[in-house]
Amino acid sequence: MADEIAARVARDTGVDDLVEILADRIEAPDLTSLLLAVVRRRSARRTPAQLLERYENDRFVRPSPIAPEALDAIDAAAVAALSPAFERLELSPVCPLGTSSVLGGISQDRVVATGRGTEVVSDPTNVLAFECALRRRADRRATVRLAAAHRALRAGPTEEPFTPHFRLFTLCSAGRGGEEEAMLDEHLAFYTNIVGETPHEIDREPRKQAYYSGATFGVSVKGLDVAEGGFVDWTAKLLGDAKERLLISGLGVEMLARLQ
Repeated sequence: MADEIAARVARDTGVDDLVEILADRIEAPDLTSLLLAVVRRRSARRTPAQLLERYENDRFVRPSPIAPEALDAIDAAAVAALSPAFERLELSPVCPLGTSSVLGGISQDRVVATGRGTEVVSDPTNVLAFECALRRRADRRATVRLAAAHRALRAGPTEEPFTPHFRLFTLCSAGRGGEEEAMLDEHLAFYTNIVGETPHEIDREPRKQAYYSGATFGVSVKGLDVAEGGFVDWTAKLLGDAKERLLISGLGVEMLARLQ
């Protein structure tokens, strides 16, 4: 559909190769300047009433339906359950353009891109993978363990209980081949601690094999999937080293909050 609309716009403007020009012939800095000029003109025409209407009706900008106190409580429990071996990071709201599509194979149409060569973070583990790669490149001797709580934003249609933006508590462990079981045990221990005495199930069944490249696991509470994880080949690709291993996982904070 997006390609069809782009083709129609190109025809309407009388520039048949409009998309090709914008995508391939204009250097990135010039394209940024062009898009900024377009945005300036469009924003200058907006009235306060139009902005309020957009805020009321745009699902991307509306607040989370979950009470902040519930999210805070789960974040606090997650931090308490986290092994001291993990270093927590506060991530930027944006990451390099193409992060989700190049690393995770996610359609770029499901990502909210900016006009400055970046995109809004749609999966914090993508960003943690970059940080893991930088640290592993500097020192291959130590396993890197990182964690981050972050509100992600994804485009595309959503149905209850899913929302366009949502809070995740994510883990990434990066090391060498042969460390896989130790990595899995650390992640599974975290999720066992976080769900506590609540009836839950943790499995190691293969999930989303088009996304993961190795062992996977899932966590469900009262029949609702609240977390999942698995090995991906992202650091192996980023560092050009097939022996690199990366385990990612994430807890849907708002999913868990709905059960409480």
